[in-house]
Parts: sequence; structure tokens; C-alpha cells
Amino acid sequence: MSTTAIFAEILIIGVQACVWVSMLVFAALPHFRKTVWSLLGRSDVLLAVFGLAMVYTLGILVDRTADTLSHLLCGRLLKKVPKFSVMRLRVMQDEGRAAFIEYQRHRLRIARATMVNTGLILVAGVALLLRGYFSDPRWPSDFWLVAGLFLAGGMVVLVASCYASQRIHNAHANRLIQAYRMWEDDENRASDFPIPSGESNS
Repeated sequence: MSTTAIFAEILIIGVQACVWVSMLVFAALPHFRKTVWSLLGRSDVLLAVFGLAMVYTLGILVDRTADTLSHLLCGRLLKKVPKFSVMRLRVMQDEGRAAFIEYQRHRLRIARATMVNTGLILVAGVALLLRGYFSDPRWPSDFWLVAGLFLAGGMVVLVASCYASQRIHNAHANRLIQAYRMWEDDENRASDFPIPSGESNS
């Protein structure tokens, strides 16, 4: 997978993470919103670079967290095969097989990070809604309707992302194992027919 594609994936994950981080900040520091809006109204290059760096950093952190959770939850089902990192390094020797495996890994990275980010958005959103409900007397009377719709929509996205992440993880694991075993078969066939050493001309 190209460096540009990986960079884009991390940015997507980072933008998702910025949603729940912003919600938590606004819930904890409601007066901080005015500062944020004033900063967003500026077009400084330095501010844009700082924002991009923060988004990218958040993307890396969430991606690694989601990867760790994925291996903790699903790794115990794959005890009879080598580690994913070992199999990937072996499969990468074949560009054709590696390209397909990396395409599935691209989808898996986005799906599992969306699952983690959606769960955190739900938690941060509830905190933000409760903070507004108890601290702002102008909060609309249909608060519980708004909260219910938010939770229902968030749960739908969370369940869908969990399901998609699990399906993609299983498909990725199965194809990676198949590709690794094909590599093992190629190595075994090569060892069964060693190249004869050159004969002496003397």
C-alpha cells in the first residue's frame, strides 16, 4: 500500500477522533467553545499545520488502540498460525498476493477505528448532552427526544461498524493465512528439488 493511502487512512481516523475529543472538551469546558470558534475563523497557515498534526496524531493513537483491541479479542482464535506480523512479512515477498492482502487491511483499519471512535463519540455525546441539560436553562424541552435519537443513531452505527469490522477481520485473517500457506508450499516444493551443484570441468 502506498504511503499516500496510509496517510489518508490515518487522517480519516483522526478526523473521527476529533469529534469525540471536541465533545469531551466542550462538556468539561463549555466556555472554551468561543475560543475554538474564534480560532477556526482564522486562516493562519500555522494553525492549519498544528490542526493537521493533531488530527494525524489522534489517528495514529486510535489506529493502534483499535489494532490492539482487535488482536486481544480475535487473536486467541488464531493460536495455530504464526503472528500476523510474521505472515505479512512473508506474504509481502509476492507483490500480487501482498497487494490484495493490503487492500483488505486498508478496509479493516477504517472499520475497526470507526468502531472505536463511534463508541467514544457515544460516551462523549452523552456527557455533552447531560452537561447542557443540567447547566443551561434554555435547553429545549424535547431534550430526551434529542438524546434518544442520538443514542439510537449512534448504536446503529456502532453495531454496524462492529459487524463490518468482524467480517473484514475474518476475511483478512483467512486470506492472509491462505497466502502464507501458499508461500510455505512453494518453499517446500523448492526444497524438494534442490538445484544441482555445478560439475567440475577437470
